Amino acid sequence: MPDTLDVIKINGRWAQVIGGLFHDCGIKYLKDGSMENVDLNDYKFSPLKETLVEDLLESPNGEFGDEEFENVYFDADTAKDYNAKMEVTVFGEFLKE
Repeated sequence: MPDTLDVIKINGRWAQVIGGLFHDCGIKYLKDGSMENVDLNDYKFSPLKETLVEDLLESPNGEFGDEEFENVYFDADTAKDYNAKMEVTVFGEFLKE
């Protein structure tokens, strides 16, 4: 299961894990800032070749853009730190079964 602050793709939308226990976690969608709790047992997991936010930004498909990047959170001290955001882990993709 992803750790808090890991970036995930869930049903085609980029999100960041903001808390939770085991398979039940809170997520914040990076595009619009909306939040919800999801049970990841209801989703099929697939790893992605990108393992860091930096990899997503460099990906030629361009589906992870500046808007998503701006909303990636690292911690209160480095909330606007470009390099810290680049090092946030990308866990993988979840699709509803």
